[in-house]
Amino acid sequence: MLRQTHFVAPVPLIVAIEHDLLSRAGLHVEVTDTRGSDEQFAQLAAGEQDLAVTASDNLFAWNTRGVAMRAIAQTERTTPLALYAQPDVTRIEDLANRTFAVDALGNGFALAARRILADAGVTVWFDEVGGVRERWQALQSGEADATLLGPPFDAFAEQQGLRRIASINELLPGYPGQVLVVSVEQIRNRRDELQQYINVLEEAVTIADAMTNEEGLALMMGRGLPRPAAAARWEERPRSLQVDVGGLGVVASVRRDLQLLSETWTMGDLFDDSFAGQS
Repeated sequence: MLRQTHFVAPVPLIVAIEHDLLSRAGLHVEVTDTRGSDEQFAQLAAGEQDLAVTASDNLFAWNTRGVAMRAIAQTERTTPLALYAQPDVTRIEDLANRTFAVDALGNGFALAARRILADAGVTVWFDEVGGVRERWQALQSGEADATLLGPPFDAFAEQQGLRRIASINELLPGYPGQVLVVSVEQIRNRRDELQQYINVLEEAVTIADAMTNEEGLALMMGRGLPRPAAAARWEERPRSLQVDVGGLGVVASVRRDLQLLSETWTMGDLFDDSFAGQS
C-alpha cells in the first residue's frame, strides 16, 4: 500500500480511479487531504506518508531540513492561482498593512505572493493559517483580507462576492504546477512499487488526452466542482508526468529575488527523472 497526502486530488489520480487502473495493477493507494505543507513534510519525514502532491517550491525548503526529497512526477502543468481579497479591495496596493493568509511563510505558494507584493511595494501582515481550504475559510470569515486561491476554492470565493485582484500565472509566467514528492529513502526501498504507481498515472494521462473536454468537465463536476473550477482543473492537467525543469527554474528565480535561495542548491537535488516516461 502507498499512502499519499495532497491538497486536492490530482487529475491523473481521479482518472485512474474512474477507470479502475489502480486495482487492475494490484495497487492500493490510501489518500489523505492535508492541512498544510508543514504537515506534509512532517509526515513524509516520519514515514507516516509515502508520497505528497505539493507545490514545487516546497522541495527547496524541505531539502534543507535534513530529509532528502525528490519530485518524481509533475501532477499538473501549472496551478491556476489568483489573489483574492475582500470586496473593498480593488488593487494590490489596497492591501498595504492588511492581513494576508498563507500556508507557510517560508515556502510554497506563499513565496509567489511575497514576490508579487514586493514588486508592488506593498507590505502586509502574513498569517500562517494552513492549506488552501483553511485560507479560503479565513478569507470567507473575514479573518484575512487576502490570500492566494486555486480551483475549486477560487470559484467558491467568487460565488461569495470576494474579489479577484491578480493572477499569479500572468505575473509570474512559467510558474509550475504541483509535483509528486517522495523521500530518497523511499526511492531506494520501494522503487518497484513507486514505478508501478507512476505507470498507472501515465496510463491515466493517456486516457485523459483521448477524452473530450466535455467528458473531462463531466468527470470533474462529478466530484462536486462547479463548472468554472472543473474547467480550470481539467485544462491544467499534465500532458506528461515528466518534471517541469523550466518551472523549477522560475521558482528558483523567485526564491533568489527574495534572498531565500540556498547558495548550495542544485537542480539535481530537486527531482528524479528515472520514473516518468519509463512505462
